[in-house]
Amino acid sequence: MAAVKHHTLEKELAAIPQGQIPNLFLIFGEAYLAKEAYEKLESFLIHADSNELTIEKLDGAVTPVGDIVEQTATFSFLAPRKMTVVTKIPLFQADSSASVRYTDSEYRVLENFIKGGWPAEHILVLITGQGDRRKKIFKTIDSHGMAIDCTVPSGARKADRDEQRAVLQSVTARVLEKHGKQIDGPAFHSLVDRTGFNLDTLVTNLEKLSAFTADRSSISTEDVSRVVVREKKDPIFNLTNAI
Repeated sequence: MAAVKHHTLEKELAAIPQGQIPNLFLIFGEAYLAKEAYEKLESFLIHADSNELTIEKLDGAVTPVGDIVEQTATFSFLAPRKMTVVTKIPLFQADSSASVRYTDSEYRVLENFIKGGWPAEHILVLITGQGDRRKKIFKTIDSHGMAIDCTVPSGARKADRDEQRAVLQSVTARVLEKHGKQIDGPAFHSLVDRTGFNLDTLVTNLEKLSAFTADRSSISTEDVSRVVVREKKDPIFNLTNAI
């Protein structure tokens, strides 16, 4: 199964036939989009069955594979259905903040657990910052569940910049719609120029701008210049940091 892109997730979930909902999901990519994807998935799973769903969350950065397996397989006393959510699981990268490092044997334990299955009413959601389609664990997860791709290209090619811009515009529209606000083209350009491609910072600034403009429905370039601190780094600084 090809990974589902974040912006088509709701449509893909709605198209799943009754009784065929996977009990394994992998969400990978940009943190803000992954958070949105999880919220959509959680809402869908809660309403997909009349039975109650209990949700238990684990920090993958400190939780061994054995504990993840045990938690997923253990029945809940609180509700017929159970969802185990593992955030920041270091499946594909050496996360400097993670104290857990998977060995080859631990990867095999997880792969065998996935292949062997668990009770249908138990759902496992794995959330990570990166996904590597070449890895065996990715292929195992993708063949037994649903992978949700929240990545955004970071390159400077026109196609990459166009996709980055589309994501920025989409997130901006969703945030401002909640506040009954709009932003004109020049103001949006100014905002992006100050924040760069950082969705958490973008959303924080949009919230500030919405509060600052109070009863006004439109956000202007002047509003942006008064409220938003420039955080975008010029390419030369990015290059220096990389070196």
